[in-house]
Amino acid sequence: MSGAVKHNVARLAISIALGLLLVACGSGAKLVTTALGSRRKSVEIAREKFAMDAPHAREVLAKRGTLGLTNTKQNRYENGFDSSDGYHYSFPDSVDWRDLAPGILTFSSFQTEQRLTRYDAGSLTPTWILKIDTGDPSLHCGPKWLRTGVTLLLCVSDSKTDVLTFNVSEGSLKPLASIPHEADVVFAESAQRFVAISYPDSTCGGCLHVSVHSLIDGSVISRAQISPKDARSFEGGVSAHSFGFDGRLLWSYTPESPTERDPRMRLWEEPRTYGFCYYEVFDLALGGTRIRTLDDATGAWDAAKRECKVRDLIALPDGGVMALRETVEQQAHVTEAITFSAPP
Repeated sequence: MSGAVKHNVARLAISIALGLLLVACGSGAKLVTTALGSRRKSVEIAREKFAMDAPHAREVLAKRGTLGLTNTKQNRYENGFDSSDGYHYSFPDSVDWRDLAPGILTFSSFQTEQRLTRYDAGSLTPTWILKIDTGDPSLHCGPKWLRTGVTLLLCVSDSKTDVLTFNVSEGSLKPLASIPHEADVVFAESAQRFVAISYPDSTCGGCLHVSVHSLIDGSVISRAQISPKDARSFEGGVSAHSFGFDGRLLWSYTPESPTERDPRMRLWEEPRTYGFCYYEVFDLALGGTRIRTLDDATGAWDAAKRECKVRDLIALPDGGVMALRETVEQQAHVTEAITFSAPP
């Protein structure tokens, strides 16, 4: 073999090796990106007005199924009601219930246990009863319905958070994941993932530990840590904030409270450029780094967030976000529902 031919063969071998290496690296990068969810561009995709305030507008959207509910009726806490399949149910005490169509599911709490009970065809004889022992006084369980048809049960105590798959037909449970601390759990249905956010950890100065899990088998996909400074975005629990997760980006929104809308009640806070609402977005693919706040708002989101008029920011099952922006037009409350394709 001549020297020129040998040289060309060597060059060809090197090219093939480099090509295989690039393919391998590219595939690896693709797998990592896929596992953590791609960061999508947030654009406005819908806008609608309601002649009512934000809470009532949210009710209308929930009944329509716009917010991803699998049934037309949300949970209710009462003792008499009509299901969508035409049957009337009446109980001596108020129960938290869900319309299954057919049948209903009730959730009751007692001193030592909690019960999930299914009823069908208007009968007050249970189809099945699932009892959950609450010997731990800090334990609290509650069902979570996903638009994809999956039903889960979240059981939270001071020491751990269990996520279980709940079979509504049989009344049986199957463990999905166990998180070794009390956590808030947020679901990203389209990405088939959920995220568990711990409460502030004093051992790391008040940071939050975040773990991303598979909705299919509960396995841990990635872990991240939110700094003590940024962890303040999550203070107060879910009741005081809106949380969202699209498979990669985790966000928290805190609207102004009614008292904070009155300037005379703001004596304990420093002045804010946008009033007293807060918005933080964290990239879990970058280890929990905060990537934007209200200061970074652009486009339709920049116009919507002004003067803290967004009363609610709602995570949608497809990874999108809906902002309920409340204004007054002709002396009447008007709420604008603005839908974004991804966290703004």
